[in-house]
Amino acid sequence: GKLNGHVRLPNEIAPEAPEGDLARRRALLAASIMLTSPGVPMLLQGQELLQSGSFHDDEPVDWSRVDSQADTLSAYRTLIALRRNLAGHSAGLLGEQTRFLHVNQAGGVLGYVRGQGEGEVLVLLNLGAKSFASYRIGAPRAGAWTVRFDGRSAGNLTGQTFATEPRAYDGQAQSLELSLPPESALVLSR
Repeated sequence: GKLNGHVRLPNEIAPEAPEGDLARRRALLAASIMLTSPGVPMLLQGQELLQSGSFHDDEPVDWSRVDSQADTLSAYRTLIALRRNLAGHSAGLLGEQTRFLHVNQAGGVLGYVRGQGEGEVLVLLNLGAKSFASYRIGAPRAGAWTVRFDGRSAGNLTGQTFATEPRAYDGQAQSLELSLPPESALVLSR
């Protein structure tokens, strides 16, 4: 808001197309990081509707965008529900514990675990522009991991379950292999 000259994130990302795919993808990636990180997440009003233009705290949210930005709003609702553990399978997002499992600086990929024990949540972020048809990441626990959030607009993995393989990776005894599109986030839990 006021700290950056009243410019909204979509305008910073893509000034020529603040409502386009690039702005949406990167804004959802930023929201995924914010809502899966420790601390108190704060949304700038209108962020959940990919509102563009300048920000002024005396102007209300443009609720006429609900239909045109239904996918973005749905993604925020899903992330917020995960953050609050409303379905009972993302308790790891409630606490402060974060452990980085995977850092691929060249590929722009990060993987971290929130929480401990059975409530652990695995977050996989592709911050880069490269797509990975098959990407391996260590898993903190063996067994089935279900994708609870998939921030991409196509090829949605939400609800799909992936079984770990007994293949050591990232310092873990087991690992998962899945696809990872550019500038995307996946949130998985058991």
